[in-house]
Amino acid sequence: MKIIKAILLTILVSLPNYAVAGLVTVQFNNGDSLSNWHADRRAPAGFSIINNELQMNINGADKNATNDFVNTQGMQMDIGHSTYLSVDMYIDSNWPNSLRNAGLWAIGFTDFLLPSVAPGGKTYPILEYKNTGPGTFGVSPFISTYGWFDQYAAVANLDAWNTFKFIIGAPGTQYPGVQYYVNDNFFFWDNATQTQYFTGVILNAKNEGNSYTVRYDNLTYGNVPEPAPLALLGLGLLGLGIARKRRA
Repeated sequence: MKIIKAILLTILVSLPNYAVAGLVTVQFNNGDSLSNWHADRRAPAGFSIINNELQMNINGADKNATNDFVNTQGMQMDIGHSTYLSVDMYIDSNWPNSLRNAGLWAIGFTDFLLPSVAPGGKTYPILEYKNTGPGTFGVSPFISTYGWFDQYAAVANLDAWNTFKFIIGAPGTQYPGVQYYVNDNFFFWDNATQTQYFTGVILNAKNEGNSYTVRYDNLTYGNVPEPAPLALLGLGLLGLGIARKRRA
């Protein structure tokens, strides 16, 4: 059962001394339109709403043997100028043994980096559940100035919905730049790219020659409360985390 995040935002608005900017939630309910989405690199075999959630299908037979770049298949959507982005993704217990590679990508903007590092001013904060070989699996962060970091298995729950989230901390705060969260737990921090805001979201997965389905729900984007502390926002979204755990 889904909880409408507007209820939580209403609660936050009612608190004194906190101004809450708008957050938009795409709940992927049956009948919702996906017309705002378009292919990133290469479209997956399937991208549709089923049982009130978004399901993205990877067909192993479609793997490109000569151009691995297009084997990262997915869809993207514009989200304006946002400082907050999150999505729920279901991680199946057989993923660690199946070379699956799926998660959340943000398209960020910066005017601090050289074009050779960030062409067009674009950065790509990424959180993915990855498997790069036997016994090597978990959630891995990516930043444009470095690349992929190690995978961490303990931060994700198997056979459960997991929330991947990015928040841009303002200059002068404890963690300016892009903050990475998994299930509302602070996981990683990137200030090297000096990403100022997010302009788009990408949902994609890697085609390693095997077929599988990635399930997404509750895509949320917009601007975090200012000057409300991030801890307050985390408490507000904790209720949504409880609701996710009750889902089948």
